[in-house]
Amino acid sequence: MLFELWGATEPPRLLLPERPIGYLLLVVYAALFLFAFYQQRVGLRRMSRKQWAVTAALALAALLLSRLLPISVLFDNQLPLPGAARNPTATLIPFGALPFLLAGALLNPAAALLVGFASGLGRALWGSYQLTDLFHFALSAYAAALWLRQRYDSRAHDWLRRPYISGPISLTAVAILTIPATFAYISPSVGSLVALDAAFSTGFAQILPLLLEGVLSGLICTLILMAAPGLKPPPRQLVVPPYQRSLSNRLVGNFAVFAIILTILITYLGLDRAMRVASDLVIRQMEHDGKAAAAQIPDFRAHRTHVLVEYSRDPALLSGGPDEWQAVLRQLHRTGNFYRRVILLA
Repeated sequence: MLFELWGATEPPRLLLPERPIGYLLLVVYAALFLFAFYQQRVGLRRMSRKQWAVTAALALAALLLSRLLPISVLFDNQLPLPGAARNPTATLIPFGALPFLLAGALLNPAAALLVGFASGLGRALWGSYQLTDLFHFALSAYAAALWLRQRYDSRAHDWLRRPYISGPISLTAVAILTIPATFAYISPSVGSLVALDAAFSTGFAQILPLLLEGVLSGLICTLILMAAPGLKPPPRQLVVPPYQRSLSNRLVGNFAVFAIILTILITYLGLDRAMRVASDLVIRQMEHDGKAAAAQIPDFRAHRTHVLVEYSRDPALLSGGPDEWQAVLRQLHRTGNFYRRVILLA
């Protein structure tokens, strides 16, 4: 792990995607961003000047905390991005999610969306340089705020109203969204399978740092709310979740959860098994090719030596002049790709 005060080593900049799919991702993200604003239009109108000032302060804090005290986490199994000189590093920002978690807990999802956008802007300008990060953290903040502000009465929803739970869950989505974003920013000259492999490796490496970031920021947010309970808005009356309002809804809801978990497990196990089998096949083929090549080395060296011995007995080399020597050496060089250079010592 490498500790730094500020993670920026290059001037701030934003880069466009390298592949066409990147522009499609930006269009989808922008549409989701605008749709979230449209959904929260009532909450935006009801915000007072004081709330707008708090939102601006939290957005500035998110911009500053987005690269403060980064911890670089190195993974030996993380693949280098094509064209990079060294393996990329996953970065843990201890307090990066704190501003938008506070915005979600104290204000509303619309404010959290703006603060999350500022957090993504800071990470993009001084970190990844990818435009997609702006929307990744904005949508993650919006999801965390929705979970913090929901008023359903159940044990699961009660846990979701806790910042140290909703924070890491929402940031896990950022790690998943990093996969297509990384693929979009790899040069089209690189093969799609190679780029996809590097994208998955980069996305998986981001999961642990983002989870830790969400937990740390969520715990700090919880301590702040406990120390100053007057900051929290008054609690709203809890209601029964839609999937528990009737027996049929409960059955459908439980079956849906079971189906989702089973699908994820089957997909993961299938991919893991396929990758293991493919890796074993590649390793065995490499082993076979290596043994076959090694078995041919003695014959290759013997044949190359035999050719030299035969040409060394050529009368033109023994009694001829420079022209004859040059002709023999040219003929020797044309016998095959045995020699890079042949030197005659007379």
